[in-house]
Amino acid sequence: MLSKLGARRLVVRTYGCTRLIGVEPFPGVRVTMQVLVPASSQHAENAASAVSAHWRTVVLMPDNADSQEQGNCELIEQFKETFLPLFTTRHIRYQSTCIPHQLTLGTHLSAEVLMPASEPART
Repeated sequence: MLSKLGARRLVVRTYGCTRLIGVEPFPGVRVTMQVLVPASSQHAENAASAVSAHWRTVVLMPDNADSQEQGNCELIEQFKETFLPLFTTRHIRYQSTCIPHQLTLGTHLSAEVLMPASEPART
């Protein structure tokens, strides 16, 4: 999902809190990445690194996702809260009827994301 939103130089490391091997009941991740920000942003490094950009709609959970994908509704909710704010987005569309540990249909997440103009289209 991070790559789909345009993250570059992406490094994801997983770690456990209670076990060195086997299924971890409290898994964690450490993410290092670069994302595109508007040149006018306080987070922009300098004008020399500016690139042309455009808005692209990215769907992370479609309305018509199958029941197996809909089982990821808790993951989608966490992703929306934790990672989506790190990207330059607009027109975020989120809908969920998620009940923890139960299969519920009706989760959707999409947003327009600022992407480099040379970025190839992804589905």
